[in-house]
Formats: sequence, structure tokens, C-alpha cells
Amino acid sequence: MGMHNELWFPSVIWSSIIHSLDNKSIKRYAYDRKKSDPGNSILNQNGWRSSTVLPGENYQTDKLMDLLNHEVDNCRKQVGLSKLQMYDMWININPTGSYIKPRIHPDAVFTGIYIVDAANKGGDIQFERTDRGEYHLTDALEQNNYYNATHALYASKPGALYVFPGWLRYHVDGILSQDDQISIGFVYGKKL
Repeated sequence: MGMHNELWFPSVIWSSIIHSLDNKSIKRYAYDRKKSDPGNSILNQNGWRSSTVLPGENYQTDKLMDLLNHEVDNCRKQVGLSKLQMYDMWININPTGSYIKPRIHPDAVFTGIYIVDAANKGGDIQFERTDRGEYHLTDALEQNNYYNATHALYASKPGALYVFPGWLRYHVDGILSQDDQISIGFVYGKKL
């Protein structure tokens, strides 16, 4: 007799490559904004994090907000959640040697990252297992898979969009090349 299995408490990561945005325009906007926005770099080690990007500030970031609202709405429907709203969106610029420290977004139902321009080396997104399952799984695994992995690595490439639960711990690896990585972070929560 074969047993039926059910997947409980999953940490879903949605991913896509977006081709409908002008990333060169967003990149110019990011560098222009950095000149006048002191930002907040507490978790962006040696990098820059902008203050909140608001609707109406840039045509391409407005297009991104519309796209994110649509994609996040699809994600929330897939997992049976009520309507959500964007709480915040910001720009990260990460030069050589910088990285984004491990974190979660405690007030977010979903969070995510859109890669505007990827570094040639480094800057990948690492998601971490935090349920302590790694302490109970044997070292003699037959194969590494979704069930027994301790982390998941997602490539940082231009146009990559990742959406994931706000409670999923992640970080962005250090930038090892001479070019900057530019990304846009965002969080969604309960519709107010």
C-alpha cells in the first residue's frame, strides 16, 4: 500500500524573468536618485538603499509597481490569501564588496526583489531553511532536494523577479565584480 503525502508549511518562491521594463531607464533613475537621497543602509552593508519609491516618481518604476501588483495578486490567489497591498518599495545599489545582510520582513505577507542590473560575479539571492530540520536530517542523504535542503540559491540576472513569504530568511551574496548590482525590493501586507 502506498501512502498519500501532503505538503504542509511550505516556503514558496515564485520566480520569473521580466522583459517589459526599460532597465536602463530604471538604472539611470537609481543613480540620479542616489545623488539626492541619503537612503538607509542598515542591512545593505557598504551599499545604498533608497527611501520609499512612490508612485509618480518615474514612469518605469510605476510600470514595475503595476506589474508587481498583478503578479503578487496571482501569487496570493494560488495560496488562498485575501487581497494584499504594497507597503514599501525601494532601490538598492550594491558596489564591489557590498552585500545585503540576512533578514526577514516581519510585517510582510510577501516580499521580493527585482534585479535591474546584475553584477557579473556575486550578488545571488540565498534563501535559508529556518525550521531546524537540518538538525534532524541525516548527513548521509541520497540526494539534495526541496525536502532536505538547508538553503536555496537563486541567480541574480537582469529582469529576474522573485516573490516569497516575508518570514523566509534570505540574504544577497557579496558583489565580487567591479560593476554595481541594482535591485528593487518590495513588501506586501494585509490590505488596509
